Amino acid sequence: MRIYPHLASLLIIAAVLSPAVSAAGASDRLQAYGAIAAAGRDVDEMRAANFSTRAVASLLVEAKSALEMAEFVVLVNTNASGPIAQKAKLALDGLNSDRYTFDVPLAIAGQIKLRRLKAFEISDSIKAASRQIGLYRDHGADMAAASEALSKAEEAFV
Repeated sequence: MRIYPHLASLLIIAAVLSPAVSAAGASDRLQAYGAIAAAGRDVDEMRAANFSTRAVASLLVEAKSALEMAEFVVLVNTNASGPIAQKAKLALDGLNSDRYTFDVPLAIAGQIKLRRLKAFEISDSIKAASRQIGLYRDHGADMAAASEALSKAEEAFV
């Protein structure tokens, strides 16, 4: 797992042991880490299938950043004390910290999963269309225009 394996372990232990973190908060945290790990595997699977991964890789970076922000917000709001912590809490109030929850990385990971599903669906459709064109061609049909259109679709997809 490339997603901060040691940090993930420490945060899970802290979430379990910390009385300041609710059971729901620990569950949300674990779901977010699991979703990001799955999203990383989705990106790897797309890369292995030679699909373009620029957009999903960018989303994965965004999800990891959102997770870090959610961790920071939880840390500041539950465990921090002292004058520096008070300044951090004031800064969070100015940033609308409600946007920095574990729901955000979960949602972004969900987008990656949907894009992977769509990419494989499109790839399968292109393969099916290619087989169909081949069948018609084998029966003597002029499939030049269809073959050209499919080639353009493949280029656009890749």
